[in-house]
Amino acid sequence: MNMEENPLTNDWAKTASKSTCIALGQLAAKAGVSLEAIAEHTGYALYNLKRLTIGRYDAQMSLILNVLKAINELSGNEFNLSDIQPPRL
Repeated sequence: MNMEENPLTNDWAKTASKSTCIALGQLAAKAGVSLEAIAEHTGYALYNLKRLTIGRYDAQMSLILNVLKAINELSGNEFNLSDIQPPRL
């Protein structure tokens, strides 16, 4: 059975992605960056960013990194992935 066929791995990955997205939203708030500002800066729809940061869906790493980059550019910070790591599952 490969990784794509393993429902336990897929469930864990989805949960980890959703938790990371929630932590990303919390980081944006902590940095004082609104979702509206991120939407304008990135071109992503505000509705989708709201869904992302409440864990409504699991995002690809490229989306997470783009949002993190926008938070850094808008806030003047230098956050990285270790700053958005959710608690261990």
